[in-house]
Amino acid sequence: DKFRSVATAALTSASRSGFVPARMIARVVGHVASAQLVLRRDGRIYCRFLNDAVRDAAAARRWSARVAVNADALAELARWVHATCRLGPAPIHEPPRRPAEVTLATDASDFAYGGGVIEAAHLPDAETRVVRGTFSAADCLRGSTWREMRGAHRVFTGVPADTGAHRRVTLLTDSLSFAQIFARGGSQTRSESGDLALHREFLALEHAACQLHCDVA
Repeated sequence: DKFRSVATAALTSASRSGFVPARMIARVVGHVASAQLVLRRDGRIYCRFLNDAVRDAAAARRWSARVAVNADALAELARWVHATCRLGPAPIHEPPRRPAEVTLATDASDFAYGGGVIEAAHLPDAETRVVRGTFSAADCLRGSTWREMRGAHRVFTGVPADTGAHRRVTLLTDSLSFAQIFARGGSQTRSESGDLALHREFLALEHAACQLHCDVA
């Protein structure tokens, strides 16, 4: 009830004026964090822009300040208001056994991508699970890092769903930029306007992992 109340109040304030007290956003983020064992990956994916909105106020300890909420943060607030209607008591338990680890390798060139399963103890046909394809003419004009990430996403979503569902997945790439973006949680850099700039291909991969309830590293 407290989560629903503060999320609704924050959404109402943001919808009316575009500004929300920093303390209120911090409370929403705090409720999400406290429910991490239940929300799992959703909690991390859908708080990025809320965290960013309150970043400067939190650094200066200005919790009473009203901070601007952009369209992305507003969408996250709306999602949590809707989610609180579905959330209820949920058991928190450790899986009876540690899930098998899956290793995927991906690579991309100027015009094509490919990859497959390198190791998966639970799959007798692991070596046959290979995905490859070509980029469109428009995709070929994009940067190499973008192609590496788009190729990884296509490989990840192209292998059968039981490959990584409910398991830990290690993604191997020879792209240093891709690895750095992934390690930084989507390249949390600043755009010219000062807004949070997350790599959309990284988010696509995160969403795919969320749907399969797996952890990609």
